[in-house]
Amino acid sequence: MPRLETRPDDACMIGLEKEFQDNFMNSMTGHGRAVAEREGIRFAVEISSVNRKQCEIVVSLPRELGSLENQVRAEVQKRVNRGRVSVFVVMETVPDRDLREVQIDQGLALKCARAVEQLRDSLGWKESALDLDVIFRLPQVVQVVDPGLKPELAWPVIEEALGAAMEQFLGMRAIEGQAMGDDLRMRAGLLERLRAEIETRREAVVIHYREALTQRIEELGVKVEVDDDRLAREVAYFADRSDISEELTRISSHLAQMNTMLESTDAIGRSLEFLLQELNREFNTIASKASDAPISQAVVTAKTEMERIREQIQNIE
Repeated sequence: MPRLETRPDDACMIGLEKEFQDNFMNSMTGHGRAVAEREGIRFAVEISSVNRKQCEIVVSLPRELGSLENQVRAEVQKRVNRGRVSVFVVMETVPDRDLREVQIDQGLALKCARAVEQLRDSLGWKESALDLDVIFRLPQVVQVVDPGLKPELAWPVIEEALGAAMEQFLGMRAIEGQAMGDDLRMRAGLLERLRAEIETRREAVVIHYREALTQRIEELGVKVEVDDDRLAREVAYFADRSDISEELTRISSHLAQMNTMLESTDAIGRSLEFLLQELNREFNTIASKASDAPISQAVVTAKTEMERIREQIQNIE
């Protein structure tokens, strides 16, 4: 089995990250690194990611192992749904392990030796022994060749390092996702309180409109009876036109769905984006229907919180 390099606290950290990974939603940013070694072959794998609407995986391998790119990408794609993921695979040097080979071209060496002997004879040299150093120094007689590493030998080691790096990477995404989830739950609670404030103000808006309308009519010198049918019809028309009960109900439903999603371990980023669009639409409708300063202020506050939620959602898988 490959030997994985670990720090003293790695086992504890991996366990903690695994717990978060299994129980919480994920951020789209993370990092992981691991090294595996087998029979003198050592690979380091480093994974990092940033937010991206789609899933984009970029793999960097030693040139001679380029054929393994699809296998690396497939392993990552099994566990990542969104984000731009960069995977760097590096072959590391192992002490006392040298894959290079020394090759001697014996045929060429023999020809060179004969040529040297012929030259010696033609020049009348008397030395009878041929110095091998002369032969070895001749070009192409002795070559140092690096055959590289075959993909089928490299893959088991890369796969092991990749798996360990993925655990760290996913664990970090889950831990960050939990922190983001806590923040989003807090902001969803603020939106619910704003919705409740608007709901308590709803009836007061109609009462205020009736009082303001009565005052304007009386300022024109027209006496208004308490049970005046025309006034009642006008107020009823206003109440119907400015009714926001449906919007408030839908906001409550959307917030409940959001809280449910925030407890999920699935990829929820896109679903949260859709819910946020719906919430924004409902609050905008309320602002256009209700001609009331406190409600308008509550809507402005809600839109500020929704913008903060939108920024967080951009980084959720």
